[in-house]
Amino acid sequence: MDAIVEVSGTTLPREPFTTATARANDWRGRCIDVFARTEAAVTKTLATMSHCPDRGGQVTLPHLVGQRFESLAVAIAQGGPFHSEGASVAESLRRFREHDRLRAALCHGRWTLVLRLTAFRRRKLSDDVFAVTQVEADDVLDDLVRTSQALSTRLGSLRAALVPK
Repeated sequence: MDAIVEVSGTTLPREPFTTATARANDWRGRCIDVFARTEAAVTKTLATMSHCPDRGGQVTLPHLVGQRFESLAVAIAQGGPFHSEGASVAESLRRFREHDRLRAALCHGRWTLVLRLTAFRRRKLSDDVFAVTQVEADDVLDDLVRTSQALSTRLGSLRAALVPK
């Protein structure tokens, strides 16, 4: 007969997991806040440019954020209507736009947990990487719980069989 038996001492404290999750969410939130503030600055700059006599009509005011960054880049580029005033911004704008993929991932992506472990394997140093996506995570946890319960049950039966009656 199999019975599910708790193995004492196997429950880990929740605090490290809660702390790690809070730190990841805090980092993500802070990054998104930086993007939001920068996007607002770009939008306000385009609006200001669009109200300038003679040149303002050449500035596009697109709805999508990526297009707004591009509109600003065109407006301050060589030959753009605001090159003389905005040329000094071009390099900063280019460097900030290097983070476009991060913005998309933070705002629209699903998380992936990457764990790195340095251990010994066959007496040699080994750097292992384990990655699990958000979609896979529940399946991994379910399988881990299921196999742990099965092993714990069988170990409980083994211990019971080893104790003299």
